[in-house]
Amino acid sequence: MNNFVKSFLACLLAIFVSSVLNILFWIILIFVVIGGTISNYEKISLKPRTILEIDLSASLPDKTSSNPLDEINFSTFKIKKSITLWDAVSLIKNAKDDPNIEGIYLSAGTGMQTPVSSLYELREALDDFRQSGKYVIAYADTYTQGSYFVASVADKVYLNPQGSFNWNGMSSTAIFVKGTLDKLGIEPEIIRYGKFKGAIEPLILTKLSDENRLQTESMLASMWGYVVEKVSQSREIPTEKLQEYASTLAIAFPADALRLGLVDELKYSDELSQELARMCDEDEPRLITLNQYKSVAPLAGSGDILSGDKVALLYAQGEIYDEGDKNKMIIGNELADELRELRKDENVKAVVVRVNSPGGSVLASDIIWREMLLMQQTKPLIISMGEYAASGGYYISCPADVIFAAPTTLTGSIGVFGVLLNVEKGAREKLGITTDIVRTNPMADAGNIFRPLTAFERAKMQTGVDSTYNRFVELVASGRDMSFAQVDDIAQGRVWSGLQGVENGLVDKVGTLKDAIAEAASRAALTSYRIETFPKTEDSFGSLFSTMLSSGAKLAGGLIGIKEQIETETEQFVRQNQGVKAKMETKLVVGF
Repeated sequence: MNNFVKSFLACLLAIFVSSVLNILFWIILIFVVIGGTISNYEKISLKPRTILEIDLSASLPDKTSSNPLDEINFSTFKIKKSITLWDAVSLIKNAKDDPNIEGIYLSAGTGMQTPVSSLYELREALDDFRQSGKYVIAYADTYTQGSYFVASVADKVYLNPQGSFNWNGMSSTAIFVKGTLDKLGIEPEIIRYGKFKGAIEPLILTKLSDENRLQTESMLASMWGYVVEKVSQSREIPTEKLQEYASTLAIAFPADALRLGLVDELKYSDELSQELARMCDEDEPRLITLNQYKSVAPLAGSGDILSGDKVALLYAQGEIYDEGDKNKMIIGNELADELRELRKDENVKAVVVRVNSPGGSVLASDIIWREMLLMQQTKPLIISMGEYAASGGYYISCPADVIFAAPTTLTGSIGVFGVLLNVEKGAREKLGITTDIVRTNPMADAGNIFRPLTAFERAKMQTGVDSTYNRFVELVASGRDMSFAQVDDIAQGRVWSGLQGVENGLVDKVGTLKDAIAEAASRAALTSYRIETFPKTEDSFGSLFSTMLSSGAKLAGGLIGIKEQIETETEQFVRQNQGVKAKMETKLVVGF
């Protein structure tokens, strides 16, 4: 009895201490958010001859996270407000016409967190800024290929005398787990349509198939060729020379970059500060960051806020699922609901959907496609593709009036596959788990992960995959005004770059998000309009309290049912990663 009482009291004490610590944690976070919010409203003074500073090492996401915890730097307990790509592009456009902005200073930092498709949009905005006659200066201790791609547009490109300069081309590294699955006794059951569908290769092969290698080489050549071409134009260096420098690692030291014409001068940071100060006609350079400038140019990118007419900018970002967290992925029914509301809103005259998705669930993709089609039949619908809009991401895009893509966007991947993981051997030999099945009908346990597919089941699944592929091709053919044969010829699961997409008809134009919005306004015959983004996110306080409640619920659930939580998470993982998918291998390109 005494042991029971001791254990009971110990449990109560643990719950009490855990609850107190949880409450203290949230109290601290509330004060951090309040302090960060107040600091964001501190008055920023914009004086004449100010230089706009852009940190190229900072992330420029398509949309910011709705979770306030993502904006807290826990090492300093300060708010780190994110700037979106649209914010950055709009602020640069605003600065172009702002008499107080003298020029732009690009600080390249030591790394890049922004995909090359977004860097393209940033570079285009900077090039447009230069057309006004204002200058752009770039400086770095280390130039990555990504940061140099942007910096090369500058009037002057500077590098630390002891810094580094990376210029060696693009690469893609595929990781294969077939050997791991073999050791675990897990046998993937794959049914697919499309010889280029590389998403399933890591499960069944130990190296790239010939088809996958072909498409990867072709994509990389297209993307790298575009980067080289733009640098060649800005720096007036022949593309052949730039390719030679990359192939021979000719730029080993900063002096090499200077000698070969990729940078203008080698300077230390204090020497750069002196030059910036001279440009401002001050003792110290007068700089303003994008975040600070946003507080004094809050209407940038919003259009005419007095207008009742709106162009809606809807973000579709992440893998496509039937259910889950809409802040981290695209949920079919939830995005469809957003589209439906915009279609019925009489003040919304046109819609631009920014797609950044490798695809996912066929069902969820089809639910979204249907609302896209209804939207296109009601008002102008324009697609702006980001880093990738492939497979399911292309499925939901194909009904649009016009599709824009970056030169380096990964798109296409019009193919379908089904995956079932047979764990019978691994469960029996590694864990000693066996099963015995009782059925009311022969197919009652179809899809059971504890046995292999029968020939009949495999044939049925193949029929389903073939049917889904044919429908996918038919939808693309209808949306793109092509024949079935024309689409089938460029489909088969093959991934294309944005430039290649324009050549084969999957994409209408190479262009930026700004171009897509201008196209939408033009098709809606709008001369005065405001831009409104969707889905709407909660304010910091509302989101914080929602997170608190969610955290509290998870804590309570953990105390009373850890086993049930594990079972639920496992079931969700299996459900999301098995079945018929229209999905491209994600994070394909690395080494840039």
